[in-house]
Amino acid sequence: MNSKNTEKYWFKTTGFNDDTCTEKCMVKDNGTMIGSVKCRECDFCKVHEKPCEFTGNVSWIKCEKLKEAHG
Repeated sequence: MNSKNTEKYWFKTTGFNDDTCTEKCMVKDNGTMIGSVKCRECDFCKVHEKPCEFTGNVSWIKCEKLKEAHG
């Protein structure tokens, strides 16, 4: 799938600076949270927002397996 055809997914977060991802990835099924650093390093994550200069956080990703990932 071409990343241009994959829509941005604004994943759910919580915490003081919305810095804690709260959705488990059902594709990885190993505790990886959608939008986390491990998620962004996954082969299925094709594009993500440029990380914040101070926190490294992002708000959205583009994932080839998103439909399966969040069930």
